[in-house]
Amino acid sequence: MYFKEFPAILYDFEVTTTLGVGEQAVAYSNLSADGVGSVTITNPGSGYTSASITFSDPENTGVTATAYAVINNGSITKIIMKNAGGGYIMPPTVIITPPYGNLKKETRAYALTDISRNIRFRKELLSNVTAYEYYDIVDGETPEIIAEKIYGNPEYHWVVMLTNGLYDYRKDFPLTLLQLEKYVVDKYKVDRQRHNFYRMETLPYASNSSITISNLAIKMLKEVFEEGEIYKKAGVIVTNIIPESQKQFHLFEEENPKHLKLMQVMDDYYKKTGERKIKLANQDLTRTWTMKQEHLSKKYTTDIREILTIKCP
Repeated sequence: MYFKEFPAILYDFEVTTTLGVGEQAVAYSNLSADGVGSVTITNPGSGYTSASITFSDPENTGVTATAYAVINNGSITKIIMKNAGGGYIMPPTVIITPPYGNLKKETRAYALTDISRNIRFRKELLSNVTAYEYYDIVDGETPEIIAEKIYGNPEYHWVVMLTNGLYDYRKDFPLTLLQLEKYVVDKYKVDRQRHNFYRMETLPYASNSSITISNLAIKMLKEVFEEGEIYKKAGVIVTNIIPESQKQFHLFEEENPKHLKLMQVMDDYYKKTGERKIKLANQDLTRTWTMKQEHLSKKYTTDIREILTIKCP
């Protein structure tokens, strides 16, 4: 991601894995005519499970000698000639592989962070305050939603982040109300048992159905409700609201198509009458829930019934 982290580049490395430790065996060869007649072991070594014996090439045109090792209790006890070779003037060097050997040699791919690449705006551009428009973030909004509102394209989310000096989506961008509450509780170990009861649920698919949202709200209410507790208020907060044109469809689950038609009928009726006479069956048909507004200021200049009066003696 452009601002979450630096880009990663895939590199190939050759990896050699070794096994075990031990002492290197040492030996020298003995000539017989122009070939190797025998090999004398000066140090049998230790830690061997297998060993490869090779000889240096002859000085003159000839055949390189070959042999194999006999191993007993991790040490090379004998080197037996398979082919004495020919064309040697001096005794060839005996090359014995190390006791640990090469267990495995392979090529692996690793994704390494490229710390030399990142995205920044020029300082002179950021210092030009006349190029900005101020925007108040609504709870639950993401950089994509803001970019859609301001630029008409959610792909410009990086502009929202970088112009505000934000580079980590998870740490720098403002938390939602519920995320902030959880952060405070987790950080300061606040005892919320007697103060705050809440649940967070994410729908498996985008929905604008009051039926779906109501069913989910009732389910969460049953989970948090505790008999005998005194409750002052309760509510439901819906976040991550997106335009219907940006709805992400789900491969296995989807909204009941009947809900869409029903919600459309209810909305059309409300637009025509201004009254919410059509309600869900789990709602109180005789009561419309509103805010208490017990300390609301008087509308002296907009409502004739609340015009300011003065008592004269």
